[in-house]
Amino acid sequence: RILVKVGSFRASKEGEFVHKLKQLDFTRFVSNEGTTFQTTTRLKGCRLYHTGMVDNLVQTALRQFDSGESLNSCSQRLIVSGVNDKMSIAIDTSGEDLHRRHYRMFYNLLSFLA
Repeated sequence: RILVKVGSFRASKEGEFVHKLKQLDFTRFVSNEGTTFQTTTRLKGCRLYHTGMVDNLVQTALRQFDSGESLNSCSQRLIVSGVNDKMSIAIDTSGEDLHRRHYRMFYNLLSFLA
């Protein structure tokens, strides 16, 4: 994975998390039209302990980029990690997983034929 760090901040409450997330500059990494975010969250020792709630807060805060399903819509993977209330936000720039890009698709076939 190739991750680009968008920013980091301290947050211990829901409103504080949303406010500080909205202050980060995502326009350098995503366009304003039709971008949806898939969120992966890892938390340890945070007061915001529920990863599902943090995922929902991210979707709420970044709704400005989601203009619904359009022909030009794309999905961007966002990694949220928090340790002791210090949140770090990163965007995964590697694209789809290797198994979805058919990496080593013919490897098993060639070993079978040998």
